[in-house]
Amino acid sequence: ELYEAYQELFNEETISLLQEALHQPETMEEALSPKLLSFLLEYVVEHFLNAAGWRHKDRLQRRQEQAKVVIPEVEEIPLTWIPFRLANEPKRHRREFLSTLAETVAAELHPYYRDYWQQMTSLAQALGYAHYAALWQEVGRLDLEGLQEQGARFLAETEDMYLDVLRWMLKKRVDCSLKEACRHDLLYLFRGAEFDRYFPPEEAMSILPTMARELYPEGEGGADILWEWRQDGKYPLSTACLPVEVPERVYLLVAPHGGWKDYQRLLQEYGKALYYTHIPATKPFPYQVLGDRSLWMSYAFLWASLTRQPSWIGKYLDWTQSEDYARLSTLEKLFIVRRHIAKLRYELTWHQEGGGEETAEAYVEYISEACRVRYPQAFYLAELESNLLPAWYLRAWFFEAGLRAYLQEQYGEEWYRDPAAGAWLHELWSLGQEYTLEELAALGYPSLRPDALIDDFLSRL
Repeated sequence: ELYEAYQELFNEETISLLQEALHQPETMEEALSPKLLSFLLEYVVEHFLNAAGWRHKDRLQRRQEQAKVVIPEVEEIPLTWIPFRLANEPKRHRREFLSTLAETVAAELHPYYRDYWQQMTSLAQALGYAHYAALWQEVGRLDLEGLQEQGARFLAETEDMYLDVLRWMLKKRVDCSLKEACRHDLLYLFRGAEFDRYFPPEEAMSILPTMARELYPEGEGGADILWEWRQDGKYPLSTACLPVEVPERVYLLVAPHGGWKDYQRLLQEYGKALYYTHIPATKPFPYQVLGDRSLWMSYAFLWASLTRQPSWIGKYLDWTQSEDYARLSTLEKLFIVRRHIAKLRYELTWHQEGGGEETAEAYVEYISEACRVRYPQAFYLAELESNLLPAWYLRAWFFEAGLRAYLQEQYGEEWYRDPAAGAWLHELWSLGQEYTLEELAALGYPSLRPDALIDDFLSRL
């Protein structure tokens, strides 16, 4: 309904006008800089693709929701629930059985995925790009070649560490060797359910407001976060930050469930909310909520990282974290980064080579090589994401690690409750979305190299 109401914004004519203005800056209004126009162009292109492809996406999502994994005479499990069942199933033979059934059902969705991505490819080509990835490389201002080089370096320099800890964890917690391990073993390994009790849902109700008051004792420098607590099981199912009108109407809808991964989500959305409430109201709209999406991701990840910080856990949860939790949560983060490096390589291969069946083999090769366990071919289309999302994640993780290292060096391990660190962050956040991460690096902020992230893992594992 929204897209139908604003058809005049999200169409090829609007895109052409913005492209023309960018290529002929002398015709531009004085208030419109090329950067501001490029941010608007990205915004319009993204919603043009969404508006034009929503029927295919809706059809795909409906089919996903209808897909069931049937265990004869026992139960029918929605396909979307399978990862949660696998993560909580301690018996390896049952995980393997369930995974095999799920792969068959997942393969039945392939025609729906192909329809959707063929539509996206056609739309990208209609706009003058060779393929979908080429569109996002230009419109999103992404240095994909440089990012792949840094990703390959990250994989090489973390390989021995990753394999050493993964072998040990699999043997201890899953009772299988690295050679035997499959995707479902990693899902179970990284669940870590026994640590959930140290992250109770009721504590979240006081922790987040307390953190906000400690970092900004007088509330100076930004608007107040509009807290809304959801304990009745209604929407949202998880915590979410909604920057409705920056900075005055930034909502943090908190729906705590408890558990260490839920706390990661809580702190991630809290970090986003803090950022948006410190962006000046005088900033133009594109510099408030558009631009480099890796920027707001970085601030979200900065706070989510506190769930792996012993000083934060001891201060707010009164728990001296165990070595097992520290290593497991850090290993999971390393696994996620390595997997996204492989996902980016695979997505580029898929789009550049036309998305044929042969790319399924590339998926298995790239993901299995980075994660060092076998990944099933059946999910090769389900892994594709809009907007080349893995690229934005990787840039955010590299920047966040450098930012966190700086904060720890300047303000100590408990920087997150130091008003001086809050003042420094306020100065950075007041720039809003006006600068890309590359431009911030040129101004003296952390670079987009993986050095700080590699060092962080080396120090923790």
